[in-house]
Amino acid sequence: MFTGTIRIDDFEVLDRRLSQNLLGGARIVAIPSNAQLGKEEAAWSYHTSPFPKWSLCLDHRNRGVLYRKTQPDNTACPVCRPKNSTPEAWRAAGHQKVRFIQVCEGGHMQDVDWRHVVASLGGNCVGGCRPQYFEWVGSGGALRSVMIRCPDCGGAANLGVAYSRRWRCSGDYPEEGLRGNGCTHQAAIVQRGAANVFLPAIVTALTIPQTALRLHRLLGRRAILAVLGVLPPRNTADLRQLLQRLVDTANLTQGTLDEIFLHDDQEIMRAVDDVMSPPQNQNADQMRLDEYRRLREAAAIGYPPAPGGSVPQFEVIRGDVRTYQSPMGGRVRITPVSRLRVVMVQTGYSRLGGPAVDRRAQIDNDTWYPGVELFGEGLFIDLVDDLDAPRDLNLAGDDHDRWLHAYQVAVAAGGGAPVPGALHSHPLFVWWHSFSHRVISAMALSCGYSSAALRERVFIDLDPTNGVVQGGVLLYTVQPGGDGTLGGLISLVPRFGEVLARAFDTLDGCSNDPLCGEESKTPESANGAACYACLFQSETSCEHRNMFLDRNLLLTNPLP
Repeated sequence: MFTGTIRIDDFEVLDRRLSQNLLGGARIVAIPSNAQLGKEEAAWSYHTSPFPKWSLCLDHRNRGVLYRKTQPDNTACPVCRPKNSTPEAWRAAGHQKVRFIQVCEGGHMQDVDWRHVVASLGGNCVGGCRPQYFEWVGSGGALRSVMIRCPDCGGAANLGVAYSRRWRCSGDYPEEGLRGNGCTHQAAIVQRGAANVFLPAIVTALTIPQTALRLHRLLGRRAILAVLGVLPPRNTADLRQLLQRLVDTANLTQGTLDEIFLHDDQEIMRAVDDVMSPPQNQNADQMRLDEYRRLREAAAIGYPPAPGGSVPQFEVIRGDVRTYQSPMGGRVRITPVSRLRVVMVQTGYSRLGGPAVDRRAQIDNDTWYPGVELFGEGLFIDLVDDLDAPRDLNLAGDDHDRWLHAYQVAVAAGGGAPVPGALHSHPLFVWWHSFSHRVISAMALSCGYSSAALRERVFIDLDPTNGVVQGGVLLYTVQPGGDGTLGGLISLVPRFGEVLARAFDTLDGCSNDPLCGEESKTPESANGAACYACLFQSETSCEHRNMFLDRNLLLTNPLP
């Protein structure tokens, strides 16, 4: 796909902070559409392979035909009549794909070896048969009511028994067309639409000051950084000369050069200094903490501090920030983020609850991950004192103690070293996470805003020296494209007091009570009292897959 005049660099998503800290220096590419590639909508752009290979024809009385089409002829189901053409036969086989596949915790996926299944569970069938198809006998909703039968010898395997046991894994990665050399894990037969077949591993980063202008993105291109590192420009005249050489050698477009020099000289040179300063080395928790502190700073003084020619990709207008008094007398600060840029990258996936498998790609001697940049708006919510300084939240109660114990166990498992994800079990994180879900539901009820369109980003700042913990949450909505969203979310700020009141209005009741309310955090559970009737949100909204939630923690520790 990336050949000739189409270069992968043209679709790079620039985020040095994310690339350096969480991707090991790998680059990010936005998968281009047909329109971006200059192709007609109906034209193909990506090579794909049909999966699974096996199909199930149900056009027969009292049985199905389980077959695998391999020949380029006009035959799909070997028992049915031939089709009118070879393409029609391939389409028919594609429409009849069987819904069962095999996956393992190591990230591999393969067709079910039905011959091996029947040979292992089929009684008198010892695997010597090589039938053209297998018979799918039985009906009803239970898997145990289905038998997979060899038409040659009559040996049959029960689908329910096969589904309940483990099988050898071939180590295949079908998305790459690679046959594996085996695997140490055992594979399970699952339905290909099951949620645990593919859980993407996603890393996300906000674009924050000091490199939050579009000018920073333009100057942050790989070719420009390479030149600036060798020949730092003294002024914009030097810079123009350097960049013109890149244009002449087809390493930069004339449009990019022209857009850079639409800005005034001082703004350009400040941006050059910013992009030449390497980002801090941070892990995921430190990156999120940095975002939290930048959001707090912006809530206090606004950003950008002065208007310029470059469009900001992070913007807070200080005069639009509002504070509301809670029923308990505390102060809740609502900070509208009118411009927001979010970069999301898929680093791999996991299957069957196993560890995430890294699936990077090597293209033109560089390492790449697929990603996307999204633009939109958000609301940053935190607690402040009478002087508008961030304040901590003192939690108490049995539910607090259970979560605190879970957090301490997670920290102890790392021998005192930072443990990725340990903060998710901290009581304050659970409180803010549960709070964010209630606010999302309240916004949907009070304002008609679609809850599925909102995302959350929970922050927690733990000072290890004195144990003081502060937190907050960013609720945001984003979409592809440079224009982002249209301001519908930040327009809710003037009446956000109603949203906060509704979020806690029915907290003491759930339609699943008493079953839901009687739940509490245990070492084996990911939640306390939480269900779809009171706290859970759609998977597009919750970045933690509806884990680390507890309604009772909110109930015993109301908004101060």
